[in-house]
This record gives sequence, C-alpha cells and structure tokens, in this order.
Amino acid sequence: MTSPVPKDVVADIAGNTVLRIGLASLALGAIITVASPPSYLPTIFEAVILLAVLRLLYRLHTYTPANPA
Repeated sequence: MTSPVPKDVVADIAGNTVLRIGLASLALGAIITVASPPSYLPTIFEAVILLAVLRLLYRLHTYTPANPA
C-alpha cells in the first residue's frame, strides 16, 4: 500500500537534489576554468546528474512516513 508523500518532504528531497547538482555544476565550472580537464569529464558529470535524479525518484517512490513516538 502506498501513501501520498507530503509536500514538505518532496520539497526537502527535491531541494537537496537541486542543491547537490548546483554545487557539482559550480565545481565543474571551476575545474574547467582553472585546469584543462580530460575530455570525458562532461560525460562523468552527466552520469552524476542522472544518478542524482534516479536517487531522487527512488527516495520519493520508497517514502514511508515516520511513526510518531
């Protein structure tokens, strides 16, 4: 049986994902600006974004409400 995920939980999980992707983008931009990165670095970055989105979907799909103590 599934239950709807509360909006505040969705906002928290999605916000954390967006923050992680944003920080990774800033880091990648800094690396590209300062150094000459290997040509496969953007592909790795795309894979990291894909994994972050899959993690987001998994966490939302498997959400279970906490039982009050």
